Amino acid sequence: MKRYKLISVLLVISLLSGICLSGCKAEGDVTEQSVEASTSITEGSAVDDSTIMETVGKDVTNVTVNSHNVEDITGSEFGEQYTSRDTVSVTYSAGDLGGLLPQKVSKDLEFYKNGNTGLWEFLNEKTTACEVDTSDLLGTSWKCDSLGPDSLSDLFEGEIPDGDTGTFYFRFLKKIGVFAFNMDNGLNTPDERFFATVGTSAKIAWAGQAGVIEKSVKITEGSVTDNGILKLVLGSGDGSVILSFGDNTVLIKEMEYDTALGLEIDENRVYKDSLPSIEVTSETINSGNWDQDIGLKYGNLSPELTWEAVDGAGCYAVFMVDYATNATYLFWFVVVDETHLDRGRYTDKTEYIGPDRPEPTDFVVYVVALKDKPEILSYALDNITGDIDDKLNILNTDHAGNTGNVLAYGRVRATYTQP
Repeated sequence: MKRYKLISVLLVISLLSGICLSGCKAEGDVTEQSVEASTSITEGSAVDDSTIMETVGKDVTNVTVNSHNVEDITGSEFGEQYTSRDTVSVTYSAGDLGGLLPQKVSKDLEFYKNGNTGLWEFLNEKTTACEVDTSDLLGTSWKCDSLGPDSLSDLFEGEIPDGDTGTFYFRFLKKIGVFAFNMDNGLNTPDERFFATVGTSAKIAWAGQAGVIEKSVKITEGSVTDNGILKLVLGSGDGSVILSFGDNTVLIKEMEYDTALGLEIDENRVYKDSLPSIEVTSETINSGNWDQDIGLKYGNLSPELTWEAVDGAGCYAVFMVDYATNATYLFWFVVVDETHLDRGRYTDKTEYIGPDRPEPTDFVVYVVALKDKPEILSYALDNITGDIDDKLNILNTDHAGNTGNVLAYGRVRATYTQP
């Protein structure tokens, strides 16, 4: 990574309630492993799962052994000490034990069998792929009291007055671009991966004695570790800094950010990060994927859903959006007075249009608890209707024109892949 002025700002992360998408587990827990041999393997000729789990480590979850590739290396450059090599392909979830960015990491682990001891020894590894879940970042706001104007001068292009004191604020926008990882980057370590970003930007602000200065910044590159620590390279004008999230930067409510910057606060606006969360589950999700019969061409059956009852709720709005388009395309919208919907409850295309994307796509189902029926009861489906904040603000007005209608919300997310 290029040399930049380094700002070390540590973050205490509290993932937004109800949306830990990889399924947080206690440290050290792993799921059952599914082992599929890429070559014919006789019993005892490949590395055992316990050795693989010990090598992967305790800071990750959902470890899956995808394949083994056992080779006889007798007579090779390793042959005097080692007799076999087993290249094991593994996939695991990282960053979901309190970190900022849940990730799905794939690696090839190389084990060599010692001919003298008969034991497998781990000698090498290569990260082959990394996917991150940035959904928890969308629209989130942060503040840091420890950064002074001197360290931020370049980023704010010298606009902070000399001697000013104040607070640094950072807000992710509601659309985040692609995090493209370079697996061959020489800076990568076994637990840290570097990436470039495409179309990712944010807002920064300095709230000082002389007033508020707000800037747009580009996030050009960065890195992420297995435990979810995130570093971002921020650029504004000719200035660039590395922002490392940690103890001194804290997640704040969106309303606190708006208030600090002197933005107008609409008392009828819904701030979703201030709402209580609802636990939503679906039996139509298996191994992180929607069942294929919810798809438009493969049954068009609305998913099974179950959620918590909310005190004071007279009804619930249920809707599904395509996460890939930043929650702007609507595929399902109904208002019900129950807390469970059977699979296939809705098949009419005026109420439900199942996924029909050629590539694997994440779809999110939201459940919003309402005091009374909302002002708007139907939408045109498979159409752009605004993001989750727009919908919450619309649902916040009931059919009689009263505001304050939204009580809580929750969501469940999974990937849909066509057969």
